[in-house]
Amino acid sequence: MMRAHYDNRTKYIWDILGNIQKYKLMFDDPCYQELVEERSGNLDDESEFFNVGMEEYRRQLKTRTVDNAVMEDLEDLGYL
Repeated sequence: MMRAHYDNRTKYIWDILGNIQKYKLMFDDPCYQELVEERSGNLDDESEFFNVGMEEYRRQLKTRTVDNAVMEDLEDLGYL
């Protein structure tokens, strides 16, 4: 599972494995982004952007009723 936050010209991505990437976005070329930082970190690093931590969000997602075909698609795409 991955989460993203956009802040002006910066994009932050966290994944469930604790990896964090920070990208510089180029608005003159919307298909381009430059990786400026990549590190391992606590999932708590995301707390200033999200009200619910990734582990709690993942737990909540598993308790929701979602069509099995949708869940399979999400798993195939690597979201779960």
